[in-house]
Amino acid sequence: MAADPAVPAVAAGQPPAAVVPVPVHEPVPVPVGGNQPSPQTIHEMEKVLVGYMISQHHRPQSFEEFVAATKIQVPPPPPGKKYVIAQNMHIILVSK
Repeated sequence: MAADPAVPAVAAGQPPAAVVPVPVHEPVPVPVGGNQPSPQTIHEMEKVLVGYMISQHHRPQSFEEFVAATKIQVPPPPPGKKYVIAQNMHIILVSK
């Protein structure tokens, strides 16, 4: 059986090369409802949305349902705009 050229050979009596650990990012728990800090940006609201979907095992039917279920305080949208949950599960601003 021929050696695979893509796999480096280890010489007899030689220790294998040092293994470099890959950093693992621990998931950040996102509390749903209760005493959590109010999100100040759309990105922070999206983190809460992901936590909601993980804990509830479903997508909210509307942004309003999401806010009511999580009891977060949402920063007011700019005049003439409102928050919606897009198909790609991002929170976006649209005209009223």
